[in-house]
Amino acid sequence: MPLESLPDRFDATTHDERDRAVDKAGSKTLSGSLILPIQYIVLLNYIAWHSKGDLDPKCIALEEAEALIDTYGELKDMLASAWQRRSYREIRNLGACLELVPRLGSTY
Repeated sequence: MPLESLPDRFDATTHDERDRAVDKAGSKTLSGSLILPIQYIVLLNYIAWHSKGDLDPKCIALEEAEALIDTYGELKDMLASAWQRRSYREIRNLGACLELVPRLGSTY
């Protein structure tokens, strides 16, 4: 199942505020280009954490973020590109798509 973006629900100001929050968190732990697998996981975690409910809260758990990245190979490239641009709108607009993945591995 390929990732598909949802219609953008937020204005530019809202996206900019959330982008700055992700950058502030990322500047403490991520530097330069994303290289290590954990860097992609942490970035997705930061985006989810600072998206104020736009992404499933399960994305905040590192194990769930890792499962998403493993499930959707293109997500890794999207995260790398977003980190370079310092704009995470594209990732936030995946909202509902990303909500479904953690439940695939669940037992309920």
